[in-house]
Amino acid sequence: MSFRKKVIEGLTWSGIAQVGKEVCRFVITMTLARVLAPQEFGLMAMANVFVGFATLFLDMGIGNALIQRREINEEHCSSAFWLNMAAGAFFMLLFFVVSPGIAMFYRRPELVPIMNVLSISFLVSAVAVVQQSLLMRAMDFWSLMIRDIAATVLSGVLGIVLALKGYGVWSLVIQMLSWTVFNDLFLWSFSHWRPRFLFSKRAVKDLMGFSLNMTGFQMVNYFARNVDQLLIGRFLGAQSLGYYAMAYKLMLFPIQNISWVITKVMFPAFSKIQEDLPRVAENYAKMVKYISLVTFPMMLFFFIVAPDVIHLLWGQGWGETVRIVRVLCFCGMIQSIVTVGGSVYMSQGRVDLQFRLSLVNVASTTLSIMIGLQWGVIGVALAYTVLNLLWAPISIYAITRILRYDFVKIQSILVRNLLASFIPFVVLMGLQKYLSFEPLALIFTLILSGGGLYLSALLILKRTGFVSW
Repeated sequence: MSFRKKVIEGLTWSGIAQVGKEVCRFVITMTLARVLAPQEFGLMAMANVFVGFATLFLDMGIGNALIQRREINEEHCSSAFWLNMAAGAFFMLLFFVVSPGIAMFYRRPELVPIMNVLSISFLVSAVAVVQQSLLMRAMDFWSLMIRDIAATVLSGVLGIVLALKGYGVWSLVIQMLSWTVFNDLFLWSFSHWRPRFLFSKRAVKDLMGFSLNMTGFQMVNYFARNVDQLLIGRFLGAQSLGYYAMAYKLMLFPIQNISWVITKVMFPAFSKIQEDLPRVAENYAKMVKYISLVTFPMMLFFFIVAPDVIHLLWGQGWGETVRIVRVLCFCGMIQSIVTVGGSVYMSQGRVDLQFRLSLVNVASTTLSIMIGLQWGVIGVALAYTVLNLLWAPISIYAITRILRYDFVKIQSILVRNLLASFIPFVVLMGLQKYLSFEPLALIFTLILSGGGLYLSALLILKRTGFVSW
């Protein structure tokens, strides 16, 4: 199969997987939000900040190294498996020790048993890291699609059943842990590779040059993406964090459903043509163009319908999230573009540069969040968004330097697509004031009219040569 066909097939299956998974998550989250209180989501978010950070150490970037390396053998795979298993066992035991300290940090003693149970996922998830990497290396996104949807549905149903039976925050804990179990079962059933009792220091060393920088970046990037929730939980409490965490999930929608899907496919694809720099650069520019054509109007539309969507999906108890969502919409627009640069850093083996840049980014993010805390949750959202707006040109410039591509061309693409997106946005903001429909009818009316306006604007601007696709 040709490179082009592999990429198209990978994008197709990954896109279907993401749509199916997000539809399931949408229904699951909507149901759980109507059963559980914001405070219970806040408790889970507190635990997830630390659990997610520790998860980065389990893989240590070795999974991505298996994908990026041009040639691998059984020594690489088996050594990576046993190294991951040892890391999983270590972090499971470590969390049993440090969970009282984490609970003391948040001043929430009920976090201790929650953290202890969630720590089991470290050992469980380590079981299938290599299998997932090998499926991605082979660009077998059909199998990964089945895994994504099935594990999400099964764990979600279990979480809803427990929530309806009155288990509170524990329904979220079991949902997360069960997803890890289902994930392992499906990956092992789809991958034919099985570990051998084999460990080679040489093989580990082959992978470590890439993986250590990758792990360093992932750690710093994770902290940059979660320092807002960490500090909100510490200084503003579980309820405020619950509102912010749910708003953040909406902001991540275009990143998870578009940017992450494309990055997941393009990383192994770019790795296969990593020496053909002009070809990689051309495809990166296309990614930026097509992603911004979709995510920019999508996030501006979220800004308009946020009050109606939140009231319709989550109920009246979540009204505080509206302002937060609206601010984070602009952050989502920027992150949807910056995120795809990761496939370039990794495929070109320049995660060392990515790591160094992330150190500057995390320091800036932490400082901005500390300033924003003075004005509560909305202050944090504003500070986080402004920092991302300022950081985006720096990140994109670094990518163009690696690819020896014109930075101004990328900026020109983004500015044109942003201006095209603002045409329906301004019209819909004015139109909304004169519509008095029920929330569901209003949302559908705005979707249809907004979609028509945007397509019309693109056609007109294309004829004038202002935009292209």
